[in-house]
Amino acid sequence: MSKRVAVVLGVAVALVAALPGAALGSTRGAAAGSPVGTATLSWSAVLVDGAGAVQTGKPLSVSWGIGDRTPRFGGVRNSGTAALTGQTYTAAVSGLLPSPVWVDACVGGTWNTTANTCSGTVTQLVTSSAGSAPAATAVPVGGQLDLRVSLTAALSGSTTASIGVSVTNGANTRAATTTNS
Repeated sequence: MSKRVAVVLGVAVALVAALPGAALGSTRGAAAGSPVGTATLSWSAVLVDGAGAVQTGKPLSVSWGIGDRTPRFGGVRNSGTAALTGQTYTAAVSGLLPSPVWVDACVGGTWNTTANTCSGTVTQLVTSSAGSAPAATAVPVGGQLDLRVSLTAALSGSTTASIGVSVTNGANTRAATTTNS
């Protein structure tokens, strides 16, 4: 075999190896130049009261009478098509001599509302003193993060707390990447 034929064959083999999908018997998910499937992702969170009722489009509202210090429970449910990894929680109080409140999450578990215990890790999300706070507590698609709302003052009058959640889209997105193109 001449050197010239060997060089031509070597170049041809190198080109075939360098072109994805060009080798005999190989396959690709889409032909070159054809559109690749896309998916639309949505991030959405809804609050759920202690009875499991979804609070669509409104905050979770919980109340205490004078002398009542029993924690209230609820949750935030992921109603989107992508996992939540960044939300902002808000807490506000009103009433006659209201107590400040704090909102805790039971991460990786659930609240036992009778015993007031969490089977996972207790993480404070927000206090009414702060007003709002971002939290990076992951909530899978269709999943729920259990919440506990507690009074912080030893003595208080009647208190109503409004708890809100909003999705922080920037925390849930990343730069696009291209594969197999």
